[in-house]
Formats: sequence, structure tokens, C-alpha cells
Amino acid sequence: MRQFFIILLSIFLPAAAMAAAVLPNDPFFSANQASYLEQVRIPEAWAKTTGSEDVIIAVIDSGVDTDHPDIIANMWFNRGEIPLNGIDDDANGYVDDLNGWDFLENTSDPHPKFTGAYSFEGINHGTIVAGIAAASTNNNEGLAGVCWNCKIMALRAVAGDGAGTTADVAKAIQYAIDNGADIINMSFVGALTDEILNNTIKKAYDAGIVLVAAVGNDAANDFLIGGDLDFRPLFPVCADGGANHIIGVGSVDKDNRKSSFSNFGFHCIDINAPGNGLAGPQVFDPRQGGKFDDKYRAGWRGTSMSTPIVAGVAGLVKSINPRLSNDQVIAIIRQTGQDITSENPFYLAQLGGGLLDAREAVQLASETPGLGPEKKDNQKIINTRREILTTPFSNRKAEIISFSQARGVKTSFLAFPQSFRGGAAVASADVDGDGSREIIVAPGSAGSSQIRIFTAGGKLKSQFFAFGSKYRGGVQLAAADVDGDGQDEIIVSAKNQKNAQIKIFNYQGQERYNFALSKPNLIESLPLAAADIDHDGQAEIIVGSSRGSLPEVQIFDRLGNKASSFLAYPKSFRGGVRLAAGDVDNDGQVEIVVSPIQGGPQIRIFTPDGILKGQFFAFEKTGRTGALAAVGNVDDDPAAEIIVGAGVGQEADVRVFSKFGADWSQDSVFAVFEPGFKGGVNVGL
Repeated sequence: MRQFFIILLSIFLPAAAMAAAVLPNDPFFSANQASYLEQVRIPEAWAKTTGSEDVIIAVIDSGVDTDHPDIIANMWFNRGEIPLNGIDDDANGYVDDLNGWDFLENTSDPHPKFTGAYSFEGINHGTIVAGIAAASTNNNEGLAGVCWNCKIMALRAVAGDGAGTTADVAKAIQYAIDNGADIINMSFVGALTDEILNNTIKKAYDAGIVLVAAVGNDAANDFLIGGDLDFRPLFPVCADGGANHIIGVGSVDKDNRKSSFSNFGFHCIDINAPGNGLAGPQVFDPRQGGKFDDKYRAGWRGTSMSTPIVAGVAGLVKSINPRLSNDQVIAIIRQTGQDITSENPFYLAQLGGGLLDAREAVQLASETPGLGPEKKDNQKIINTRREILTTPFSNRKAEIISFSQARGVKTSFLAFPQSFRGGAAVASADVDGDGSREIIVAPGSAGSSQIRIFTAGGKLKSQFFAFGSKYRGGVQLAAADVDGDGQDEIIVSAKNQKNAQIKIFNYQGQERYNFALSKPNLIESLPLAAADIDHDGQAEIIVGSSRGSLPEVQIFDRLGNKASSFLAYPKSFRGGVRLAAGDVDNDGQVEIVVSPIQGGPQIRIFTPDGILKGQFFAFEKTGRTGALAAVGNVDDDPAAEIIVGAGVGQEADVRVFSKFGADWSQDSVFAVFEPGFKGGVNVGL
């Protein structure tokens, strides 16, 4: 078993903030990145493509801080895995591998580890590399990645002190092959290789993957011989098997001269990129204190840093022309290189194709007929992002508007006649077992009990009256599989003078179960949610409170047997409690999220036993218009988000929140309905 070492030379300079953002709008781009990215014409390449989320860059390194605010949105997410259920759902040999794998500790968490020996450079290495290649970009946060939208597959095969073995690297490469990586970044070198690693590299090449590797920094120790890869080859960069299977990357300074530390040679090096004074995200973990309180750092240097620039450009090339073969990508990057012979007269033909030229590479890629196969998604999709459904709470026609993840309108249709102005409740579920989610709608305040079920495109599939055609008073609804038969049921609540009634139907309107709660003189129907709290395959029914009532949350099974209850707000609160449920912190357990129908817009997150786990204000804390919350996964990460609609009396905004560390942060905000509408926004997923 041979050893590898990550290669990084560094000077620690705090990242300088810039006065004004240009393109992109990331705060550190202008002052810390623009000069060296412009050196290889990356901003010009962005005019043609900023990259595709379909392109996956596997980073084999010391781990990636997958929760970093400038990386989390671009993490690859294994859609074949149900988070943290302890089962290998996609049968790929790895349990709960959501973002990659740790091959050193054989765990699903590819974060850098503070256990054992580590150095500041080593433990940050993989996070820096991942950020240079594909940090989230144009997001008003941190810095710019070369490929704005490429996904990062985090594969930890190198320890925090920079050491790794050929066996672990080979396993990581095999994982990348099996799980759909397009590009593999390897910013490490070793003096020896072995047959297993060489064969795995060949398998990756044969699978069409673009492999990118650093040439190493030995020239820093020995000006000539120490850096000559023909005299002393290093691996994996020289493990080409007699062919050019790997893009070997060297480093140049700001004047296009070979960096003093960068290795060279006639065979192993293909292209060069800036490698002096680069900026990148670092491991952000305030619990460790000191340098780990910072999210970003400039001054990194080494061929390790040059390599992800090239990997990112390979991502842009594959994005603009997905049918290009890996041979074509390698040839395009080499052939479009800028001539730097005059700057390096002592290294004739020993610096590969010269200096990377992203603009020309992307241009040539767009003009080149692709010879590779069309990429197939080999993942079994279990977790998919959901659209945000919005309806008016009151005082407006019952229009359903579905928003995509990018917050653009995907679908809009009327659920009830235009003359009905009582608002609507909305949910989505696969109620007919066809594999697609239907949209379920019920009339709001003063409406009937007519339940309507639509396709995602707004076509009516079925309808029924849950409490008879003469009922008026509006209903609340939820949907989930309450009896474990594999098909979601529709749960509806209504009110009368004596009690609250809860009924459960199939999508054809056949009543399956019902129970009642003693709640006399209710102002409105009781809010509902449903989720499988105890992981028995049967969802529990969660019941909130109406305005004018005790702020109680109660949990029942489908037969009305009460499991638990708790107060969501102080006992004196009478503003009504809306609720939603889902795993909002990715701990494998369902949380109950409550919001006030009226009053201060404080969102609270509880365990099913009533233990408060977190809280935040979705709108101005001095407001008294309440908030209307839902829970669902609207992006590619495993945790559900909390989506909050404005209450009655406030401009019709929807806000999306997610958890970062111990805090809740607002991811986005967007307006629905016409300007000036203040009738409240119901949200569903």
C-alpha cells in the first residue's frame, strides 16, 4: 500500500473585502480572485456558460465542509438515499451516503475530522479545493467558484495531516465511477503507485470521466532535478498507462512564469493555471476557535490550488457540450492553451499546452460535435425537490400558484370558481398511487367542504364533499399514508357547535377513518399536519388550534388515539396555531413546526414530545399579522426547509428558511399575487 500526500504551500492572509461587486456579486471576488481568474479568461467564459448542475465534480481529498455557506448549495446529493435511515437504499454498497463518503473512517460523513493528527493546511485542503472548483457563485456570499453550478461529490481519502494511501484513493475513484461523477479532482501526489490504483484510474478513464491531477511542488526543494517528472515521476498524475488519461496541472505566477515550486516534464503535465496567492473557503467551525472562526482565507499557493481551476473549467466545457468525450475535453483544454514559451525559456515543451484559456476552451467546446454517449442518470431517485404551492388565505380568488426551486412560476390555475373569495388550503401527495404528486385543495373560511384533486399541471382528477354539500365554514387538510398501505390519504377537519371533526378519505372520496375532538364553539376548523413520527410506516395526525383557543398541539393515530400533546405558545396566547412537520435539521427525526395565525410571527420547532428545539421570527417581530408555515425539501440538500407565508394584513411575501449550525437563516424571499394584496398567503408542499 503506497502513500500519497496533499501538496499545499500557504501564506496566511485574511481575505480582503471589496468595495463593490461587479460580476459576479460575491464579496471577495474583485479584491481576491479577479486578477488570477481573468489571467485565464474565466470571466469571459462565463459569458457563454456558468456551468450546469448536471455536471458532478468528485473531490478526492481531506474532506469537504459540506455545511459551509458558500458550498452547501452546490453539494452533490444522492437522490437514491433516504437520509439517516441506516439502510443502503440505492444498493451501492454505502449506507446513507448523501454527499459522498469518508474512506478513512468508513462513514457517510465526508467532513474533515479534527480527530488524530492534523495540520491547518491539511484539514482545510479539501474544502479549499472544492470551493475553487465550484463554490456557489453570484449569491452575495464569499467568493466565486469556477463552475458556478457544478455539483461537488465529497470523497475523503486523505487525512487531516495530508497523508493518504493508494488503497483509499482507489476506493474513492471507484465510488466516483459508480455514482455518476463527470470529473475527478486529485490535488495530491505520491512517489509510488500500485496495480490496483493504476487499474482503477484506467476504469475511470474508460467510463468517460475526466481526471485532473496536480503535478506537485517538488521544485520548491530542488530547482531543477527535484521538479523534473521525467527524472522522478509522481502519482497519480503520471499514472497515464502510456496514454493521456489524466490532465496534469502545473502552476504559474501572475506573470505567466512557472511557479518556483511547480514540477515540470515532457510527459505528465498538460496545462498550467495560476497557483500563487489564491483565495478559497476554509473549514468553518467556531467550536474549534482561532483560525477556524473564519470562513475564507487568501494566500494559498501550490499546484493543489491550480488543479481545481482546471477541473472547474472542465466542468464548464462539459456543461456547454455534455456529449463531449473525456478525450475531447482533454484535447480541448490542451489545444486552447495560451503560449507561455517566451516567459519560460528554460522549460521548452516541458509545460504541456501552456496556460489555461477558459474562454477559448468553452468556445471550442461549443463548436465541437460530441463523440461521447449521452449521460444517463444511474441513480434511483427517492428524494426529489418539491415545488412551493401558494394560495390566498382570504379575500381573493382561489388561485393555486406553483413555484419552482428558482422561485419562478411553474403552474397557475383556479381551484374554485372565480366568484369564490374565501381563500383555500393546499397540500400535495401521491393519493392515487401513480408515482406523481397530486395537488389537493379545500375551500377556506366560510367555504364548503368540497375537496378537489388536481394534477401538477392543474387538471382536475377528482372531487368530493368531505362533510356534505350543505356544510359551510371552510375546512383544513393534510395528506399522508396513515395506514401503511403505500398510498397517501386525505385528512380533513371541520367544525360544528360541539366538536371538531376529523375524517380521512381516499382520493375517490371514500371515508376510511374518522374521529372527533370535544371543541365547542370553534371559530374555524382546526389546522392539520401529518408525518410518520415513530417510523412505523403509518403517519400520525397532528392537530393545531383555532383562534380563540388554547395554543395546544395534539398528536393522534388514524383511529383518534391520542399519543401526546403540548402547548406551542404561552397558555394565554389565543391567536391560533398552524403547524407543519418534517425533518428540518437532518437528524433523522420528525420535528413539528408551529406558526401563529395571528400575533407575533414567531416560528417554533418542537420534538413530538414538546421539547423546544429552536425558534425565530419569520417577519418583523413587532408585527402582529401572524405567519403561515409549511415544511418541505425545496432544494438538493437532505434537510427540509421551513417555508413561511405572510399573514393577513401584510404584503404577500413567501420566505424560505433553513438551518445553519444552531441558527436559522433566510434563504430567499419572493412575492406572490398582485402588489397591495394583504389577505395572507397559505403555503403547501
